[in-house]
Amino acid sequence: MNLRSGIGWKFPPLNGGEGQGFEHAGMAHFQGNLLGSLAREVIQNSLDARLDPTKPVDVTFESKDIDIHRHLGGDELRRHLFACADAATGPRAREFFENAADLLDDESIPFLGISDGNTTGLGAKQWKALVKRQGDSPKASIAGGSFGIGKYAPFAVSPLRTVGYWTCCQVGNERVEKFQAKAILMSHDWSENGTEGETQGAGYYGVTEACGDLAPPRIPAVFRRRDRRGHPLGGTTVWIAGFHTEGKWQQQIARSVISNYFYAIDHGRLDVLLDTGEAPENPTTSLRTDSLEEAFDYLLRVTSSDRELRESKDAYTFWSVQHGKQPAFEEEIDDLGVVRLWIEVGDGLPRKVALIRGTGMLITDRQPGLMRFRDLRDFAAVCVFESDEANELLRNMENPAHDRFE
Repeated sequence: MNLRSGIGWKFPPLNGGEGQGFEHAGMAHFQGNLLGSLAREVIQNSLDARLDPTKPVDVTFESKDIDIHRHLGGDELRRHLFACADAATGPRAREFFENAADLLDDESIPFLGISDGNTTGLGAKQWKALVKRQGDSPKASIAGGSFGIGKYAPFAVSPLRTVGYWTCCQVGNERVEKFQAKAILMSHDWSENGTEGETQGAGYYGVTEACGDLAPPRIPAVFRRRDRRGHPLGGTTVWIAGFHTEGKWQQQIARSVISNYFYAIDHGRLDVLLDTGEAPENPTTSLRTDSLEEAFDYLLRVTSSDRELRESKDAYTFWSVQHGKQPAFEEEIDDLGVVRLWIEVGDGLPRKVALIRGTGMLITDRQPGLMRFRDLRDFAAVCVFESDEANELLRNMENPAHDRFE
């Protein structure tokens, strides 16, 4: 059996439908803070899929060089990138696709793999929503995501606009494992196997017939997660092609993780491990309940901008307000269920209220109506909505950026 037969890239024909240009609203949404948004969105999805509520979800960020030509049809993808450059109507798009094609001159390129454990993996419905549909987010009512925009954060980070997905989930009495890669480029002219015409903007690497996903043993081993005995681990991995490993990417991701998920980590719902790279002494490479204070101390010392310093200071303050302490207020309220409030008064505190729900993610500390406190002493407060009722209500009130209730 030829395991590679019928496998490759497929950009479906447009067939007279609406073409896609270079600009993509989903990716543009994250341009202001690429790595921070990546960490926030991907971890939110992992927490949504938590399997055992008595154990933390573990998320690992790992950089790895992978032979894209051998394992992900790099030569074929490069031809599509050049075709997109020819189809581009503006210099910015043309330059992007030419630079992307140049990246594939090398056999191996860096990938960022983001893997989760103690999660359900992606069932058929969730897989389809993530890989094959736009504007779809089939999550439970208490889930963090609801607009289907967060799935584009990994593409915004990739200089190839190419992301691979691997998952393993329990279906009945067996484990189902699958893999597929997706590239969001633009419509372009393509001639293949006697057919000619314009393509759709998104293409897929897998079984070319009907753009199908790959199952074992056809999944490249480099993209699979297995235990020491070779058995597939449950969960999901997102592989970001061409990820730039230069710079302090671990530091930027760690800052986003603890700024947004200090409550989830502190309460044993989330553990995060980052590839140490060339800085194994960096205390932000392992973010767990017992290491948060050390990580905060490190990030407060290495900030490179006023915005980073403010974010880290506020997150540290909110963590300190509730860490190891009983809430000042805890009550069951109609339509909101159990609400917990921690509050601390003291000179120099930011006079902000952090609103946290469900999975343990900070939604906002800049909620309109909770931003001006005249004639009050300096304070900091953390308000947590734990119940399913509250999270269903608040989820419907969130804006697409998940940073405010409207």
